[in-house]
Amino acid sequence: MFRRGSLRYDFMILLVQSMGAPLRGFTPSIAFAIVLSALCPSLARATDVTLTASMGHGAQPITTPVTWNVVKLDEAGKPLKAGQAAQTAAVFKADLPTGHYQVVAQNQGTAVKQTIFVGQSALMENIVLGIAHVSVQLITSRGRAPIKEPIDWQLFTYQKGKTESGTLVDKENAAMAHFSVPGGGYVVRAKYKDMTADLVMPLNSGQTYDYTINLYAGYAKFAALANKAAVKQKVTYQIVRQKPNDSGQYELIAEKVGATPDAMLREGNYLVIARYGKMWGVEKLAVQNGQTSTVKVTVREGLGAPVIAVASN
Repeated sequence: MFRRGSLRYDFMILLVQSMGAPLRGFTPSIAFAIVLSALCPSLARATDVTLTASMGHGAQPITTPVTWNVVKLDEAGKPLKAGQAAQTAAVFKADLPTGHYQVVAQNQGTAVKQTIFVGQSALMENIVLGIAHVSVQLITSRGRAPIKEPIDWQLFTYQKGKTESGTLVDKENAAMAHFSVPGGGYVVRAKYKDMTADLVMPLNSGQTYDYTINLYAGYAKFAALANKAAVKQKVTYQIVRQKPNDSGQYELIAEKVGATPDAMLREGNYLVIARYGKMWGVEKLAVQNGQTSTVKVTVREGLGAPVIAVASN
């Protein structure tokens, strides 16, 4: 690196000599490293970084040129104007100071963005292209902010016309779901409180997607009357689909217990079945997006209560 007689060598000797006696017991290369560490710590801590790319998990590294753009991130995770490294080669090689970096790799029309951490040890990492990245969040109705509570997310492969027949690929429990999968057709299912919503997603390899699922939900408040008087004790309210299934049974959507409970339900038409001791009653319920409906069910003794089946979602 420092050839005797070169300008770099002469500069190094002058720099070491100017530092005085403390460095004269070291070889020129070691002394220069000490000086460099003192003058520019970030360069002294630079780490050897090697990045390769492959088209899909488990595939061989790409041998054709890849366009690399590596940018250092600040403490807030935002790209810094300084500290960028751009290369076009199958393999990215550079000496980078420690920290978090955003890597963008592009090859043959596909691209991927990934965050890496550079520590003090040499880093070798493979960046996978040919993968689709998708983020999904949930709102209860039009104009509402995304839900911040944990949601049960499930990702299935998609079979045309049969959203419920796919293979489970991944699942998460979080306010927002993040999935990275090969390109193809998928169904994401969100379960929140008493509601379930499915979304079919065609995903292309190398692309990033952001989806928002609207539950189109409304609210319902329940009350029961017996002999024209309000029931103040606990009543069991069963909310079922308005139309029975092929077996003549009503699919249970939600069940609430209390004198005057409430529920959040997806937009649609339902039946509310109230049960109080030996008495029961039924009333229609229409839920509209973002609206609140109040249902009063009159209960009385008698036979003929609807047969309930648990919904299979």
